[in-house]
Amino acid sequence: MEEIVLVNEKIKNFKIKLKGFKIIYFNDNNALKTFNSILKKRKNNRIIVFDKNGFLPFLYFCKQKGICCSYALDKQIAKLSTEHNNAHVMVLPLDFIKKDEIEQYIDNFLNSKFEGGRHLVRTKIMLEPWTSTNQGIKLSKNKKIIIACDHAAIALKQSIINYLLVKGYDVVDVG
Repeated sequence: MEEIVLVNEKIKNFKIKLKGFKIIYFNDNNALKTFNSILKKRKNNRIIVFDKNGFLPFLYFCKQKGICCSYALDKQIAKLSTEHNNAHVMVLPLDFIKKDEIEQYIDNFLNSKFEGGRHLVRTKIMLEPWTSTNQGIKLSKNKKIIIACDHAAIALKQSIINYLLVKGYDVVDVG
């Protein structure tokens, strides 16, 4: 697997030690053509884009191609974008991140593994208590509520669980 780095020519003087990466420069005139040719050939390659502020057209272009792209504003996002979303593209906006932490961003992005299996299991658990009707989806008679959250809402989730238990719901906490 070959990792590719795209660097905006406006920041060509930006230096970082990247071994084993194919470095390709783009500019405002050839950006979409460059991105399209890279994305067509990418297979499972990881792509890192360096730009001054995060090159919004590239993010939009990835979305149009159905490619998960991370806009990493901190090192944790770089890690979670791979673990949670299986992102293959990470955009690093150099105007908004600390230059001395860039290697950690790259390590977090490249060395994290997708943990989608646990998400798929939870999705299956979450769908069990729901029944489909011609008017949409309704809660089944057993009043089971499946609840989950990201790391930022653990305290809020516990409060909601307590409330639902008082109301007589069967609550399943899937993490």
